Amino acid sequence: MYRIAIDGGGLLANQNERFGNYTVSRELVNALSRLDRQNAYTIYTFADLNLPLPDNFAIKKLRPKTGWMKLAVPIEELMNPKHIFLAVNQAIPPFTRSKVIAFSHGTAPFLYPDFYPGSGGELRKQTRDILERAEMVIVSSIKVLHSFNDIIVPSQKGLSKIKTLPYGIPKFLLEEHRRYKKKKIVLHVSSGHAIKNTPLIIEAFALLSQKAPFRDYKLVLAGVPVSSLATLPAYFKIERSIISAPHASENELTKLYNEAGVLVTASYYESFNLPVLEALSQGTQVVGTEGALVPELKGYAHTAAGTATGLASAMVRALSVPKPINVTGLRHKFSWEKYARQIIEFYEAI
Repeated sequence: MYRIAIDGGGLLANQNERFGNYTVSRELVNALSRLDRQNAYTIYTFADLNLPLPDNFAIKKLRPKTGWMKLAVPIEELMNPKHIFLAVNQAIPPFTRSKVIAFSHGTAPFLYPDFYPGSGGELRKQTRDILERAEMVIVSSIKVLHSFNDIIVPSQKGLSKIKTLPYGIPKFLLEEHRRYKKKKIVLHVSSGHAIKNTPLIIEAFALLSQKAPFRDYKLVLAGVPVSSLATLPAYFKIERSIISAPHASENELTKLYNEAGVLVTASYYESFNLPVLEALSQGTQVVGTEGALVPELKGYAHTAAGTATGLASAMVRALSVPKPINVTGLRHKFSWEKYARQIIEFYEAI
């Protein structure tokens, strides 16, 4: 039996800030709790965390909250050492006797430092730290693996410890949702971060809405704070055709993924892009620029040039001549159960 610590900081996101990191942390913990009843897990948190977990999972609240990873977690690791530390949020405590399996967020801070003015330096430091100190580094796509090779240029030893594991489809989307019908909706789901390039999507939708078959379509922005976009000329022109859903719940997202004619994404960079997988899992067409699509998902989507005209043209293609989507095959290939089983196997490997 292994004793395993999990950085549970990502599980403490506010209700309105539950984006990729929260989803990955939650789905991994839930999958491990369903599959692994042999090993003992301790989830470190700095606030109350209520999760229905089996007996071999414990939640440990560590203080102080300020400097949590630099102080509270190392003290706990010194006093109650574990065999393995799952660094789900990329950061590793300054001291730990555990063997570390770290999960990388990707290389966006290296490629687009201007989009991370307040945190880019720290994110780059964390990335180099996990490559140096972790026994194994988990990345979400081949794109990230290649980025490590091309940009960071770690030692051969550093490269050999990197493993690629694509994310799974969240559990809340695995049910059958037959009660929904397609509507005239173009959907964009994101955190609203500058790297998501939402203004380009608004410009592209403005062009799409000028075409006769698509004049009645609505653009739904889920997760995006529209206040940051309202001064854009393109937004002002089509404001009546935009629906804001900045705090969409899982039930609302399920409805939107099923009712949308197409999901569109235009990020400058994505290490995986969960909304693409989530939309595809509901049989919904996806349009994405080169930077927004990872190789593992690109074949399922309509690839668009990174311009408003290119995106609009790809949306026309997706809505007029949809690609067939093998939802059953997709759900088998991108599974959190498969992901968790592989993590459990890694305990022996390190």
